[in-house]
Amino acid sequence: LAVALTSSDPIIKKFAYNMKSYMLAADGRIDEALAASERVRSFGGDEFPADNSKAFALLNAKKFDDALALQLQNVDRSPKEQSTNFILGMIYHAMGRYAEAIVSFQRTMELDPRNSGVYQRLAITLRATGDTEGATEALMTGLSRLPNSPGLLYEYAEDLRRRNEMHTAVLSIRKAAIINPDNWAILVSLAEIEYALGHAPEAARATNVIRSRLANDEKPPVTLRNRIDAILKNSAKDQ
Repeated sequence: LAVALTSSDPIIKKFAYNMKSYMLAADGRIDEALAASERVRSFGGDEFPADNSKAFALLNAKKFDDALALQLQNVDRSPKEQSTNFILGMIYHAMGRYAEAIVSFQRTMELDPRNSGVYQRLAITLRATGDTEGATEALMTGLSRLPNSPGLLYEYAEDLRRRNEMHTAVLSIRKAAIINPDNWAILVSLAEIEYALGHAPEAARATNVIRSRLANDEKPPVTLRNRIDAILKNSAKDQ
């Protein structure tokens, strides 16, 4: 990203600033994210990328009404852009307006059936409505189209865990870990599932990777901290 931000090509630079805005927003650095979004706008051309990243920053700032108003205008201007519908779905989900989120995600799927993230978001939203079968179906549809998506493999493994189908879950999470070994959520899920199945060598191997990465001062997502502590605690008992 750092190289792209210094590129002499305005198209590459615009894309890079847009990605930077998303990353800053996800990290909670909202003012910086909004500033990066405005840099995107300064390059001219289509407005929807800048509005997408601005709406995403407002979403992460929990300014839901502002995010929604902006994104509704964005979708109205660019209805056939999958990204505008996707961000709109995320905003609706955050507001608890699940029926409208589902419509937006389904529209995104129609426009871009190879967007792995939309199947995950749709599944999460369907599960929030109590439609667990629909959630599973969304993930399976995604995997039928994108069988090597680590994100979908992870979400499917977690879905299988909820249904206590652990032997199938471990196959999915192992494949996800092979494709994307650096992802913290995948690594944590792998260790948990291997432990649950009594696969001591495999569980120990995943735990050792976690321990090594922590020793190298890697910072896992805060949302995984309790799960990581539990894995390390279980590992200590086995030693």
